Amino acid sequence: MERMPWPVLLVNNDTLIYMFNSAAQKLFGFAHPSEKGMKLAELPLNNAARQALQRRHRSVMHTGKQSNIRNAQLVTNRFDGVADIHFTPLSTDTGHGVIVMFQVHQNNRSVFKKAGSRGSKRRRQGTAGKKTAKKNSRKSE
Repeated sequence: MERMPWPVLLVNNDTLIYMFNSAAQKLFGFAHPSEKGMKLAELPLNNAARQALQRRHRSVMHTGKQSNIRNAQLVTNRFDGVADIHFTPLSTDTGHGVIVMFQVHQNNRSVFKKAGSRGSKRRRQGTAGKKTAKKNSRKSE
């Protein structure tokens, strides 16, 4: 789940968020993993999106079928943009729940990345530095 590029929440049948990835932590501004146990109704999100999440969660729990919300307007303290929200039923030894994934639209990714990490930039810089060092060592030979 942590390797997924999009924000992901695992929500139990009582609408309690019991796991999330770092992308969700950045999107919603969770201070640290102790935010687990928050209800969907308490997410720092615009009211319309929060209510839609709750309704869709109930529907997926009731039907056991995947569902999506297309072009949802999401407003948090770190993001204001459009995303598709995917709901997938989850069944484990400890009970049932829903995986909620927020697929941020292409034109909003840069807004989301500003709140995220700069890891990809560091990787690019690291690779460029190695190539430059290699070229310099060849020139000196």
